[in-house]
Amino acid sequence: MKKTIMLITKTDLVEYRFISLLDSKYDLIISSSEQDVITKLNYRNNKIDLFILDLDVNEKVFSLIEQIKERKITKPIIVLSNQNDKKHFIRAIKLGIDDYIIKPFEDKRMEMTLNKYLETDFIPLRNEVTNYKEDILLEIKKSKKGGYPVTFIVFRFIGRNKLYLTNAFMKMIRTKIWDTDKVLFYTKHSIIMILPFSGIENINLIEEKMKFYYSEIIKERKTFDDTGMILLKKIYPDDVLDFENLIFEIDQFVKE
Repeated sequence: MKKTIMLITKTDLVEYRFISLLDSKYDLIISSSEQDVITKLNYRNNKIDLFILDLDVNEKVFSLIEQIKERKITKPIIVLSNQNDKKHFIRAIKLGIDDYIIKPFEDKRMEMTLNKYLETDFIPLRNEVTNYKEDILLEIKKSKKGGYPVTFIVFRFIGRNKLYLTNAFMKMIRTKIWDTDKVLFYTKHSIIMILPFSGIENINLIEEKMKFYYSEIIKERKTFDDTGMILLKKIYPDDVLDFENLIFEIDQFVKE
């Protein structure tokens, strides 16, 4: 069965471009107004596999993004943006879009982006708010009381596809950890892993495993060619002075 793509645009040239590029491979639905989008979503019971929104539509495009999110539709949203349309683009990012493409775009670039989201199991961008500082402080206190080490590993993803990759990696390692371990979203593109009872003797093995899981995710996917993962490793009490120092180092690492 063909995957369904909804294109929202008022530009004839954009509409024609997507019809010629996608119509034979996907079920392409085209809308030019907010009301038409809502009508078609209702008719299809929200069964859309991917949204492409042209930022040139008008101010209502932002309302559409919000309404899609409110309907609990977790399918990817891709925005088309002009190079100089930074204000609207930033606003769309804050609303939680999954990817963007600068116009004018090459067919190959569009095909690679669609393959990334439609030919694999898409993992929607998550904006979990975690009490990571409380979790870190709690583990340090428990470590002091129990006299055992605890390892903190921060994974920071870089490159164009870092948002997607952060979620893919989170999904994988959540199935690999022990019940005593914790893995939390630190930012939209970084993850913190808390490993009680793990110290210097097994940190290298853990790192090798994490790098292996990462390689499994990106294996044979050219869309991840420009994406990378870097790690920060800290073991309490071996190389952590105190809670405040650890938080400062993690924050600095994520901001780099």
